[in-house]
Amino acid sequence: MLQVNARTIRSDIKSINEIFSKEGNQIVSVRGKGYQLQLRYESVFLKLLAPSKEERFNLQVIPSLAQDRIPYIIRYLLLQNDFVKLDTLAEELYVSKSTINSDMVDVKRKLAECSLILSKRAGYGVKIEGSEMNMRFCFSKYLLSDSVSLLVSDEEQTFFGEIDLRNIQNIILTSLAEYKVQMTDMAVKNLIIHVAIAIRRIKNQQYVEQNELQGLEFNIQELRAVQKMIQEIERLESIQFPESELTYILLHVCSKHVLQSYNGYREVILVHKMLAEIKRQYGYDFSSHQQFIAHLALHLKPAINRIKFNMNIHNPYLSNIKRNYPLAFEFGLLAREVLTEELNQAINEDEAGYMAMHFLYALSEEPNNRKKTRFTRLRLRNWHGEIIRD
Repeated sequence: MLQVNARTIRSDIKSINEIFSKEGNQIVSVRGKGYQLQLRYESVFLKLLAPSKEERFNLQVIPSLAQDRIPYIIRYLLLQNDFVKLDTLAEELYVSKSTINSDMVDVKRKLAECSLILSKRAGYGVKIEGSEMNMRFCFSKYLLSDSVSLLVSDEEQTFFGEIDLRNIQNIILTSLAEYKVQMTDMAVKNLIIHVAIAIRRIKNQQYVEQNELQGLEFNIQELRAVQKMIQEIERLESIQFPESELTYILLHVCSKHVLQSYNGYREVILVHKMLAEIKRQYGYDFSSHQQFIAHLALHLKPAINRIKFNMNIHNPYLSNIKRNYPLAFEFGLLAREVLTEELNQAINEDEAGYMAMHFLYALSEEPNNRKKTRFTRLRLRNWHGEIIRD
């Protein structure tokens, strides 16, 4: 069950007994049967099973599998302000130093995906280095689950300890509603996590630099909503958000705000460039589909902010789209090429997948596709609502 050998179990029991024996309790070996817990003071043992609120917040589940250790190591290193020795990591995870050395290859690769590096210094250990913005994006990538639910998970609350995520959620929802800023549940959940990350980093005097946020595009409703939520969070957490940190939260709002109207032309021109390329390569002509063009343009406005600031948005539908709707995904990839050329910046498949969902809607509305994509259309109304509001 635990995927460890008998020697490891005996060693763990010995360590547990060193703690238990102080209170007169112990785990004993019963010949031919196994192990048994002997309690002298049951109340002390029950207290151990029901720790205080503060102790509960500090509990972490130690992963036993390699694929679970990598995110754990990344989160652990991101929380440290200085170098960490590999021996310390091995002890933290109850594995050998050679196992940690092997894990570091994957850790280094995953960090590079977030534009971070794993710095190594002889005699001191390892440390994650990079910009504060990329540090935070990496935090969120390895904290957020694939769920599109607004609910805060126990793991997320445990990680942030005394920062009450549900109070933050209430503040965010109230502020967004007051200034009529619409966001999807997934986007709000992402915002909750980023606000909590900001609170923790500010308390450690680790700030985002204002020059990392140059060129951010936003409207007055988004700004007022963020000012309102920051005011409440400052009161709740007894901290002060500098201007750069307010702008950082504003970035997360305006990059995921569900726009209901459009008053610019840049994104519409981009959409027409995408459609021209699709027509040239595949012969599909969507140029007369005005509703689809408007929706894709509305999607591009916040998406461009995300891309400009290297925000690692996650698309939980990506594998499904690639597997079941390859033509729509091909259109999404072509649209990504046009956007990459326009912005001169790398764009991941998650963004291409979101654009593919718009093309899936457009394909389902084509007269020749209506019969064979009836099921697609029914499912897409959920997805399309999700995208328009992302």
